[in-house]
Amino acid sequence: MVILSAICIAEPIGWKQDTIVQYFAAITSRFSISTVSPINTGDNNSGNNPPATKKDKKKETKRPVKNPVNYSGTLKDLTVLVIVILTIGLIAFSLYQDIQYGFSTPQHEISPDWVESLSWLETNTPQTGIGYFTSYEARGFSYPPESYGIMAVWDAGHWITFFAHRIPITNPFQDNLGGRSGTAAYFLSQNESQADEILHSLGGKYVITSSDMAIDTFTNLVPWPSGSVDISPYIKWFMVRDSNNPSSLQKIHRYDEAYFRTMVARLHNFDGSMQIPKTETYVQYVIRQVPAAGETAGDVNGYARVITSEQEQIISPGHNDTQIVSEGKDLTPGNYANIFSDLPNQTVQEIPALKHYRLIHESPNNASVKIFPESDTIALPDIKYVKIFEYVKGAHISGDGIIELPLVTNTGRTFVYQQGSETGKFVVPYSTQDSPYDVRATGPYHIVGTSRYITVTEKDVTGGNRVSG
Repeated sequence: MVILSAICIAEPIGWKQDTIVQYFAAITSRFSISTVSPINTGDNNSGNNPPATKKDKKKETKRPVKNPVNYSGTLKDLTVLVIVILTIGLIAFSLYQDIQYGFSTPQHEISPDWVESLSWLETNTPQTGIGYFTSYEARGFSYPPESYGIMAVWDAGHWITFFAHRIPITNPFQDNLGGRSGTAAYFLSQNESQADEILHSLGGKYVITSSDMAIDTFTNLVPWPSGSVDISPYIKWFMVRDSNNPSSLQKIHRYDEAYFRTMVARLHNFDGSMQIPKTETYVQYVIRQVPAAGETAGDVNGYARVITSEQEQIISPGHNDTQIVSEGKDLTPGNYANIFSDLPNQTVQEIPALKHYRLIHESPNNASVKIFPESDTIALPDIKYVKIFEYVKGAHISGDGIIELPLVTNTGRTFVYQQGSETGKFVVPYSTQDSPYDVRATGPYHIVGTSRYITVTEKDVTGGNRVSG
């Protein structure tokens, strides 16, 4: 339709080489057809023309002079006029529709949190050595040594290019997205070392997360590494009886442990800090045929998890005797029990801290999320909409136990970064002195339960230095 329309517009206009203004002038002048012959003031005897005789003059007076009408040319002119009017009118109507669409669908606008974060990224991160307005030949091109990439959800790739003038690792063209070493695999990685390898292989230095990717559209990441659409390792769905109508079963969802171990959840929901849950939700359920006789289950028809008991309990360190009965890969009928969570920021198990990622900026607004399809939209006051992290080597501190550092972000939010020791040492990503960012430590590191306080410089963090204290 677009090509046909273009031909219908271009072909008539191609009949005339003049400008549109000249078309209108020519069309207007053709409507007034003169019926008077032009006056000849020249010498009729000049040249080779013989002088007119009286007989010839008689014949001339008997035949009135008329200018023949060029019907073909007039029709073409009218066609051009109609085409121009229709084109202008339809363009104006289309533009009006586009403007109305923009005003009536604010959800299609780029989030101001993204714009703010990417504007900050342009100003506060090193140049990549790639000119935003420079043309490069693809043949033989190689990135300069100072270049680096931004790891983020593919939806935001063009935004990173446009607003931040930085190099996205992936974008809506979906390069570097799929497979075991792609962007999706990075965000779903269950351990930091695996994620680091992917980040380094793709030339990444900064990581941007959002509540959309971490919560609302988290399941969009799942198919890309392996092609499987099975989200059950991260989020499981259950059937539960309606409290107002026990014969009716409704579908609900719960977060499993693997979700909280993903890089995207550890970064965005927990700021890379260690998590030690204080409570847990113990769920007992049965896998059986749904619906049973006398039940209704909406569009669910087949084997499903049906909750028989769900209770929240306090976790007592060293005294957790909760009986766990894990299910297999398939929905095998039987009785099962496990720990699940209904919130993305309440883990079900202890989650270790990230050693090489530090929060350097967060957007001003709290995340407003739709956790599950059946959930209402809720605000998460301790989670901002967009966060930016930097990969660093980390400072090495010897010691055992738990080390912690109080921090305040650029938005004024406070949190405590915690990390448990491994093999008698800590690798910490934040400096307590000379930080170039607005996310700053408000005190030194402290090993909990001791009188030991440690100061860490920016050079220690970026250089991977050993620190004593």
